[in-house]
Amino acid sequence: MKKCLTVMILSLLLAGTVVTWAENDTQQNQKSQSVGGPWGHPDVLNAAAAIQMTPEQQAKFRAAVGAFVDGLMKYTVSLIKQQKPDIPRKLKRKRRKLTKVMDQSMSEVLDEEQYPRYEAYRDLLLDKMEKISSGGRRRR
Repeated sequence: MKKCLTVMILSLLLAGTVVTWAENDTQQNQKSQSVGGPWGHPDVLNAAAAIQMTPEQQAKFRAAVGAFVDGLMKYTVSLIKQQKPDIPRKLKRKRRKLTKVMDQSMSEVLDEEQYPRYEAYRDLLLDKMEKISSGGRRRR
């Protein structure tokens, strides 16, 4: 279990905390297998581009997703440093809370047509993050 969490943390740390999404870079990023982490996976980048956001929306999107990733990473590192018991359960709870905050901020930014595409992006991102944290095995 520590090995899976270590892999997830190392992936997040190596990726950095800055999430950048630009529709113009999507095709270039698709050529490389993965850019930095689950948020740089070609499928996730395609889902972000499919939302079809304006530049103003993109800035708010990057801020919301960045806050989600940063918050989850900081909380994960904190739990591991403190050697808290039942880390997976606490991470799942924190991920749900951060997801709700991200959803709320995106609901204020996106229109009715864009929001379902954002939800598809979010679900794909969460799925990719879970696969990394579980070492490739899907847990439910």
